[in-house]
Amino acid sequence: MFKKNKKIIILVITVIVVITLMSYQKINIWFQNSNYMTRESIQVAVMGHVDIDIVENGESVDELEDIFSDIILSEDDNRIKVGKKYKKQLSVRCVENSIGMYARVVITKRWLNKEGNTTGISPELIEVELSNNGWFIDEKNSTSERIIAYYPKIIKANETIPFMETVSISSDIDKLVKLEKNESAEGTIIETDKIFDGLHADVNIQASAIQAENMTSEALKEAWEADLNIDENGNLSLK
Repeated sequence: MFKKNKKIIILVITVIVVITLMSYQKINIWFQNSNYMTRESIQVAVMGHVDIDIVENGESVDELEDIFSDIILSEDDNRIKVGKKYKKQLSVRCVENSIGMYARVVITKRWLNKEGNTTGISPELIEVELSNNGWFIDEKNSTSERIIAYYPKIIKANETIPFMETVSISSDIDKLVKLEKNESAEGTIIETDKIFDGLHADVNIQASAIQAENMTSEALKEAWEADLNIDENGNLSLK
């Protein structure tokens, strides 16, 4: 029975990016050391152990002070360029001594105000590029705010699979900046509506794993609430 043979590990990291609009087509972004990680383990089986980790450059993310610190340091003026894709390769890893696992990542993107409440600004302005190595998106359950992706193959112990390649702020952000031209004795004065002042670009990454041994489509649906097939080779696909 599945409930006696299931183990789910969930790993979450949240990265908050504070964004201030300085002038038209120029956005200043700095990063707070506010990312955190928690683990939730549902273990009702003794037949095997499975554990998942999120890594960057071979290091566990929870061992890094700020996983986005290298991005801000890569620019001479300490400003993130709108529309520029910044390399941010993150991977999932089946921890050593674990049995094989299936992996899912959920990436949530939101614009938050100073009070931490969601705003009406489109989360699509925060762009995340997934790795082109087999991950498939659950389009039915994904939204503009949330990307749900599965890796189709069984990930073996100590195996590392990249899932994210780049992060960026879309150049379409400029379309939301209102320009006002006022004529004066000194000439034309252009003012901008700083609608992004004090807002946070919040990126939450959740990685979860389920043991592959003795797994069924019904069990996956119970755990992940998704309609997935498992073929004769143990590969996942959407129904």
